[in-house]
Amino acid sequence: MTNLYFDTGDYTALTRHSLGRAESVNAIFSAVEVGFDQLPTPTEIKQSKVTFVATDTGAANAYLVSLTYAPASYSDGLEVVFRVGNTNTSTATINVNSLGVKSIRNYAGTALSGGELVQGALVTLRYDNTNGYFRITSPVTTVGSVTGIDINGLTQASEVDTAADFVPIYDASAGGHRKVLPSLIADEGNLCLAAGVFAL
Repeated sequence: MTNLYFDTGDYTALTRHSLGRAESVNAIFSAVEVGFDQLPTPTEIKQSKVTFVATDTGAANAYLVSLTYAPASYSDGLEVVFRVGNTNTSTATINVNSLGVKSIRNYAGTALSGGELVQGALVTLRYDNTNGYFRITSPVTTVGSVTGIDINGLTQASEVDTAADFVPIYDASAGGHRKVLPSLIADEGNLCLAAGVFAL
């Protein structure tokens, strides 16, 4: 059995019905000890610091980080948490443990334009293997805008909803996928707000 935690190449396995010399047993114990050294400490696990990176060492728009436990490659869902060294001014990239430069996108997959990665902030990224880039998962960056809404024209709530009972709120960007329709509903004399989400 050979893996990152226990390498049989570091010792000679004992043979059944043979004399087990102390140096042979100690070599096995040593290999086990090396394996345990690869694991995060109980404190790191409890504090969720297994992948924590204190500060990136790159420049604005070109971030460079090194995880304490280096991944072998970029894999789908790989999480990277780092403290931003410099605020981005346009599109941005990141290189994790010298595995290669990858683009950083917002959670919807849109390229950054500037100001999404703020100096001193802790940012969480997840690798999207299908698209080959990292998505910002925290803090969430916006992808669209909502214009002002005049609710004075809404009709009085009735048993049968009409088009005038709804105010459309939607993602104004070209990549918008959702629309929210809040409706005003009378509930024992109180005005309530109910919202439904519908795919466009």
